[in-house]
Amino acid sequence: MSIMLNGGPIYFFGVSRGLKQGDLLSPILFILAQDVLSRNIHQLVMERKIQPIVIRNGIHPTHLMFADDIFLFCNGDGTSETRKRQIATYFQMDLSAFPDKYLGVFLAQGKMKSIRIWYLVDYMHLRLASWSGKILNFQARLTLYGNAEERKCITLKWDNVCTSKKEGCLGIRKLEDVNKALLMKLLWKILNCQDEWANFFLAKYMDKNGKWITFYRKSSVWNGIRWVLPEFIENTKWIVGNGAKVSLWNDRWIFEEPICRLFPNHPYIAFHPYLKVQELIVDNHWCFHEGFFQFFIIDQLPVLKEGEDFLIWSNTHSGVFTVSDAINKIRLHQPKLHWYKKIWNPAVLPSTSASYQAVELAFSAYTAMVEFWFLSNEIYYDDVKPVLSKIQGTENEKSILQFFNIQVRKIRRTRIIEIFFYLPNENDLLLCCDGAARGNPGNAGYGFVVRNHVGAFIFAESGGLGITTNYVAEFISCIKALEWEVEQQSVQLILQSDSSMCVTALQKQKLHWLLLARWQKIMDSIYSITFRHAYREVNFSADHFAKKGTRLQKGQIMSFNERPSNLQRLESPGQPYYRFV
Repeated sequence: MSIMLNGGPIYFFGVSRGLKQGDLLSPILFILAQDVLSRNIHQLVMERKIQPIVIRNGIHPTHLMFADDIFLFCNGDGTSETRKRQIATYFQMDLSAFPDKYLGVFLAQGKMKSIRIWYLVDYMHLRLASWSGKILNFQARLTLYGNAEERKCITLKWDNVCTSKKEGCLGIRKLEDVNKALLMKLLWKILNCQDEWANFFLAKYMDKNGKWITFYRKSSVWNGIRWVLPEFIENTKWIVGNGAKVSLWNDRWIFEEPICRLFPNHPYIAFHPYLKVQELIVDNHWCFHEGFFQFFIIDQLPVLKEGEDFLIWSNTHSGVFTVSDAINKIRLHQPKLHWYKKIWNPAVLPSTSASYQAVELAFSAYTAMVEFWFLSNEIYYDDVKPVLSKIQGTENEKSILQFFNIQVRKIRRTRIIEIFFYLPNENDLLLCCDGAARGNPGNAGYGFVVRNHVGAFIFAESGGLGITTNYVAEFISCIKALEWEVEQQSVQLILQSDSSMCVTALQKQKLHWLLLARWQKIMDSIYSITFRHAYREVNFSADHFAKKGTRLQKGQIMSFNERPSNLQRLESPGQPYYRFV
């Protein structure tokens, strides 16, 4: 081994000892050797010295590395048993056949049958038997092993047992729902990952027109994917970029349902079943003939996003799939109950008996509360520093305080904060935005006011959003204000909102997936923008128009080029406003 110094190697030295376990250099050397091995295997396949086991649309997996293990996928047809034993002896490996185990995972060809995994059921029976014998008391064992007909035990539906605690049940996760969610996660990775294994699965389970196959395929994966595919499609949606991956009729990209469901047995759809959305896009703009107006109108088309299409999980704010959200979506739901906290309490007080000790404890607790009352008055009115030793009482009373871990708690007083409204600089425009909802979710609306550097009223707008949350309404108000500014070709803006979460998300560009394409188009047109958070007390004009929007129908818009008469005043710079917290 040699060391490079000043661009050239110096003297060589021998290596007499290996790296110790945990050395930071060890994984780096392992990755270097693994990369060389991977390149050589790939070269052997390219030189046709190793034949791939299967090829799908030019994709052929050759090997798979996991930690210090490696899988080689090659076609070994025609290899004699003698040759197999020679290879196994040379590499010091054992010959095996399916079904087999790898790292505890059962590997088998084709559909997984119950007889192959029944040993897991027997193992669970043994564990449950030991659990019931060691943990349960004698009375519980009689209940567990006794005759249900003689003891008249109460039985519950398994669906009720697996329902949430907030809905009056035990909150145990149903294994079927967990299995579905994990299969959905696999499907999500297949559709969103660009690795070779994902492309191989797409080539294997999709036809040349991009539709999932409907015929039987000998696979241990496809049966599970086909099982969850309908629910997965119902909870996903495509954000249109270039439109190459999105089916015009069969995917959810414009409405809440695919167009083929809204127009069943339509002759045009039957005559052109494999149309892609990209055939309606020219130079990142919508361009199609009038025949498509029978399916949608221009105002219903989404804003195009630059780049490729991407799939989103429509039940989350970010659009990213999560297993927990999928389980919550597919599980059985029941009406929420208001009394569940009374049962599922993190701390349950022990039962008390009507004895002398209980009476003494109650009397001592009463005495301690009286002392606390006098001490709190001294702290609040006389500004006395709280000292726990000032409480007069017996040792029993002090033990009560220690038992319940009672400590001095600060009293929250109302504070008055003086705040001001600030106008933008010259040549800048100020956009005061706000969203409102009657209920959360409920009838929502947005509103924004545009003002210049002298405080003059430039423009205002109110709009109805239908049923949505107040959080989404805040975002849409900002997007609507910025889109108006793009039409006016203003380049230097200050966007003001009374939602700190909305301002933070806009600064970090972590918007709801519904607004990503519109946000990207806005950012490409605006030269300079500053985000500013302001309290509601200095954003009341935008709040006025947002509340007006909650009384409008979804999609209805009211524009104001002059200040309306019912808006009595605007925020004034230099005038103090007060906030009580």
